[in-house]
Amino acid sequence: VGQRRRRAIVAAIDSKRGDLFAQAFAENGAALGAPRAAGPDDPFDWLPNDDLLVTGDAAERLATWLRARGRGAARADGDPAPDPAVIADLAARRPPAARPSPLYLRPPEATRPANGGRLR
Repeated sequence: VGQRRRRAIVAAIDSKRGDLFAQAFAENGAALGAPRAAGPDDPFDWLPNDDLLVTGDAAERLATWLRARGRGAARADGDPAPDPAVIADLAARRPPAARPSPLYLRPPEATRPANGGRLR
């Protein structure tokens, strides 16, 4: 009987700006590093060298980028998008100190207009 090979899990979210946000996790859910913004030219050397199981709305794009570099990457089977109402309910049930807060992986691209946007 062969042993099942452990794989790291990578969550990949489309940034809607040509790149994606990704973070790797062990099978037990422990983070294997900080989340990062990545694009097609990223060397992805920050990801574990194992075969990767990729999930999230940018999973196919990340798996394609990784396979183009000779890395093992497969999309998780039956990977439906989570229901936002369920996610909000789970977050609301957490104690205030443990509730999620925004995480920004790059600086904003928007700037404040001169004079606060007033024309005169």
